[in-house]
Amino acid sequence: MATRAATFTSKIQTLQDYQNRIRNDMLPEQSGVDIVNTLKYFSQTLLSVLKDVPDIPSDSYGPRQRDSVRLSVFPNLNYSGLYEAVLNIIDIVPQLLVKQHDLGEAISNVLGCLVPFLEHELLNALPYTVASTLAIFPPSLHKDTIDLLCSSLLPMTLGTFGHDEPTYASESAAAIITIVFQHTETSMFHSQILEFFMSMKREVVKDLLSVIAYGPPSARAPAANLLFYYWPQLNPSHSERRGIHYKYQPWPPVLCQRENCVNSGNCQAVKMCPNPALAIQSRDKPPPLYVCSDCAEPLKRVHDEYMVDILLPMSHVPTTCENKNCRSSNAIAVCTCFNINCASQNGNRPIRYCQNCHMVRHSSETGQKHIFHESIPEIWHCDRETQRYLIDAIVSLLKEAQPLQSKRVVEMGEEHFYQVPEEDDFYDEGGTDRKLLSRYGIWLLVELCKPKEDISIEILGRLLSMLFQWFDATAYLTDGMLLYLYISKWLQKVAKSHFEVIVSCLLPHPVEYARVGGYWDTITTRTTQIKEGLNCFFCLVPYDIITFEIWDYVMPYWLEAIRTEVPLDELNELKVLLNKAFDIDMCPLPFTLERMYHFVSERFHDGSAYVQEQSLQWLQVLSSLDIIIPIHLLLKMFKNGVEFLHRSDPSKASSGRDLASQSLLSPASPVEEYLPQFSPERSKTMNETVDLFERETELHLPCFLMMLDILLKQLELQETPRNLGIYNETSQQLMHLLSTTLDGPWDGTHTCSEEHQSINCLYCQNIAMWYQMSSKILHYICPRDVAKIPAKELPKLDNLSSVSTAHSKASDSSSSSGQEKMAPHLQESPKHDFFIAGMPIYLQLYNSLLQGLCSDPDVDVCFYLLTSLKYLVLHGETLNYSVQTHQDFVKYSLSKKLMPVLWKMMQAEHSQLASICVPFLLHTLTLPTGADILWHMVENDFGSDDWKVRFAAVEKVVVICRLLDVDSIHNNQVVQTALSHAFCYLVGSLEDMNTAVSQRTIIYLETIKPSAIKCLIQCLEFQFDTVISDRTMILHRMYLLSSILPDQPILTWNFFLSRFDTLSLEAQLDLENTGNISYPTDLTSSDRESEHFLRKLNRARFALARTDSIRSVSESLKNKPPYRRAVSVPLHLVTRTAPPKGQ
Repeated sequence: MATRAATFTSKIQTLQDYQNRIRNDMLPEQSGVDIVNTLKYFSQTLLSVLKDVPDIPSDSYGPRQRDSVRLSVFPNLNYSGLYEAVLNIIDIVPQLLVKQHDLGEAISNVLGCLVPFLEHELLNALPYTVASTLAIFPPSLHKDTIDLLCSSLLPMTLGTFGHDEPTYASESAAAIITIVFQHTETSMFHSQILEFFMSMKREVVKDLLSVIAYGPPSARAPAANLLFYYWPQLNPSHSERRGIHYKYQPWPPVLCQRENCVNSGNCQAVKMCPNPALAIQSRDKPPPLYVCSDCAEPLKRVHDEYMVDILLPMSHVPTTCENKNCRSSNAIAVCTCFNINCASQNGNRPIRYCQNCHMVRHSSETGQKHIFHESIPEIWHCDRETQRYLIDAIVSLLKEAQPLQSKRVVEMGEEHFYQVPEEDDFYDEGGTDRKLLSRYGIWLLVELCKPKEDISIEILGRLLSMLFQWFDATAYLTDGMLLYLYISKWLQKVAKSHFEVIVSCLLPHPVEYARVGGYWDTITTRTTQIKEGLNCFFCLVPYDIITFEIWDYVMPYWLEAIRTEVPLDELNELKVLLNKAFDIDMCPLPFTLERMYHFVSERFHDGSAYVQEQSLQWLQVLSSLDIIIPIHLLLKMFKNGVEFLHRSDPSKASSGRDLASQSLLSPASPVEEYLPQFSPERSKTMNETVDLFERETELHLPCFLMMLDILLKQLELQETPRNLGIYNETSQQLMHLLSTTLDGPWDGTHTCSEEHQSINCLYCQNIAMWYQMSSKILHYICPRDVAKIPAKELPKLDNLSSVSTAHSKASDSSSSSGQEKMAPHLQESPKHDFFIAGMPIYLQLYNSLLQGLCSDPDVDVCFYLLTSLKYLVLHGETLNYSVQTHQDFVKYSLSKKLMPVLWKMMQAEHSQLASICVPFLLHTLTLPTGADILWHMVENDFGSDDWKVRFAAVEKVVVICRLLDVDSIHNNQVVQTALSHAFCYLVGSLEDMNTAVSQRTIIYLETIKPSAIKCLIQCLEFQFDTVISDRTMILHRMYLLSSILPDQPILTWNFFLSRFDTLSLEAQLDLENTGNISYPTDLTSSDRESEHFLRKLNRARFALARTDSIRSVSESLKNKPPYRRAVSVPLHLVTRTAPPKGQ
């Protein structure tokens, strides 16, 4: 014996040397033949030992306390050393290029022979060790390995005789199943290993669920299929299982292993004998021994206590009870029993019982010891361990439906590579097997997670979140509607009982337990998370999962996340995705556009400035991504928002446009309020808002700014037709919004008036920017071209009565009165009260803009105000359309507001204002009383006692001269007369007694360009030709002008020729009236029938008629004020004759 022990030990050392040489590449190289021969020695030695030992008690393979009894019958050899040496040999098998099959077979034989000789700890680890060889040994040995596991190792280690305490062998069941499923593709092996575990271990469903939950994809697929095969109550209808490619194959029964079998070993075994002595005597193999019924009879008579009945394979798993004596009305099978006592009624095959039969068979103490597997209860009734496995199994199955790269390109608008773990590359992304496998997750979810009132919110939220990811991944499957119909009822029930859980899973910041699957399983940027989350959200729309209530609640959170968390340079990545969702023509949402934007519009009804600012920023984000928002919806929202802001807390607001009264405003110092935690529903948006503004009302103007910015962007996006005029419906809505915004108070804090912050006043900038945007809107809607000054020729003499005598008398009377009386409409009158709200909207806007122009002295603001008024009045012809219906208001606005402001802004310092004011002023001259108002303002300023007023008046008229356009005024006699009056006063200022005024006149006249001088001369010529009483004064003014501007062609030959031609015609008309000549003719003998001659003839007759249709300039210059003098009169004489001031 000592010699055998020494040899045994030396052989173990030889194995260790082989292993070291191969691992370290030492010479000489070891061949696999030497290792195989050494392993065969151990197999034969162990078998010879078994032949010499007496019978081993049948219960000595279970509890470890029986190890001493079993091991005491064997000789004292180094069995554990051999075990360790064989394990080391297993690791070097891949390094051997030859004899791998033979070496693997020899290793399996040695491990099988070692079973009776190992201690409890090593014996329990042996099944996992053998199973791990599937990943190392060649596939040709897979069947032998599975047979070794199922026929020898598992029966000997898992407690054949009903030991239920957990052991290493039982706890490693999930790992063994995973290895078998992963490294073998034959479904027969899968069913064989699983049924053996089900026959020897309780709660195998936990192991199977853990394989699905945590195993590799290659093991997950067979595990899911076998779960539904052996637990058929989970199966949906057969029509829904179509396309499942997994085919179940029952494993072949074990055949009789006795050498002298009467059936020649072709009959299936029904008994198993674990006794080594009997096994060795019957065959030259390690225990246990499987025998058929014929061979079992002689052995049973002598060794009955060693004979154990075995189960046959399940050829199929029925859904109804297999008990022949079943009396239940509900015969649906809910339990599978693997105990031989029950299986004997079914031909030694596992039997399926209904609920009643199960209770009858297994309610007793003996029946409770049976190994049976019941239907999986609902997840809410499972223990915590099963619950965790089931949740993770469902999640893992749903994750199998990973999105295709082509789908990401369509949805995201760019290539999006979905990163998956390396082991997932076992399946090709383009295949459909994985998506079909994900169906099992849906079926488990529907069957085992039925929604109820009192359930775990965390479990439901996690499952729902993964389900939504699954919808995203399977959005384009052709048969996806089938699954949708299957799960829609389940979702409807969840929505009724746990609506808040659905909403929480669809938020951009879901709770922790809902962050599962998709982008939550990878390290990504926040932009990618938002993009993926939105895509998942929008993929639920076609399935009617996104109801109006969900959309209305969730979208504010998404837009706020986009606004605050997505960098501007990455915002464009969301363009394709959001454009598909908000498409107004092919909107996928199951409700109208009004309801689509309800989550924004409701915030303008009763939202504070902070809430409105937040909503406007959302709309700006959408507009920046070229998303079309219907203009009528925006206008309705903004109208409600502006009206609410004007109504809210007016005591805190002051008119921000009235800069004249800004010194009366005391700086507000409210108690600082800290913002609550963000909630998109009703909260202030950003902390910096509090830092920028002291009062909430100061935020009104930025809100108004954003409104116009959004409207301009949307008008451009939607390619709304331009220049539709002020009567278009959209144009009137836009004007109404502008007017409503202007009519309310604007609040703000000026920094431009403080000593240390004289520039960069945010409030002034906002005001100017608002008016700039309003001018752009009016430019968009008003007609493209400026309305031309209407032609107004001299009336035909036939239409006028001859009033020469009367006019002469009136002139004499007027001269004797000392000064001309003011026109009635220019006299002081009580303030008019007009009902502005009842006027057309364009007049309301005109009035609002005019009020701002009168109260805001800022140059930039005035420029944009004038631009807005220009588009409204000159392009839109607002005043022309209103003259007949609202004549009093037009006259009042001209005399009290518009024309005085335009006259005031005629300054060379701000030429940009003057460039708009001059065409505006010329337009007002064509309106009723417009020319009279200018006439009055010119007389007042040039006739003022204050030289500074006269000094400024010179600049105003010169500015008008610089910007005149000859072609625009030459056909309107009213404009020419009014300008002649102003020009005469301007030239007359050369004789002003104040040298500053006269010198400034000289300097400024020299700055007028020749074309403007030509226009000035044209107006004076017109006045000369039409008003006889003005001719002397006009000649004097032109003489003065030619003296100051000698280089300009003023008193030219053509001038005198035209004037003498006029005088000649007038003289001939007098002779014609007395009968001295037959007909008049001009100096150039023009054709008497030509239009040109007839026009000259009518002008001469008009002048001779001395009508009051054209006012006389000289009348306003009679009785010169005491401060005026001729250039030749000495100053002391003027001073003597000047009456005392006040007379």
